[in-house]
Amino acid sequence: MPHTPEDLVQHRLVGVRFPTTGRMMPWLFRAPDGTRRLQTDFALVVDGSDAAREATALGIGIAQAGSESMATLLAIGGLVTVLDNHAPPP
Repeated sequence: MPHTPEDLVQHRLVGVRFPTTGRMMPWLFRAPDGTRRLQTDFALVVDGSDAAREATALGIGIAQAGSESMATLLAIGGLVTVLDNHAPPP
């Protein structure tokens, strides 16, 4: 279980690429001086939050996504949140 954003480099991560631009969705975290961006490699890159949700549910890796897209799986215990203290503002 990662305890800081830096710990994520030791885990498999699922990244999301915006289908319209081809750019990667940035991973943002709350930091003492504001919001910081994490640059990392991904074990899997998908093209939307639905695919990221499915990949995480299958145990492929950790994804950063809005809680609304993961709400059902979180509610039934299919997924858990990590790094809640580092979550960026909405």
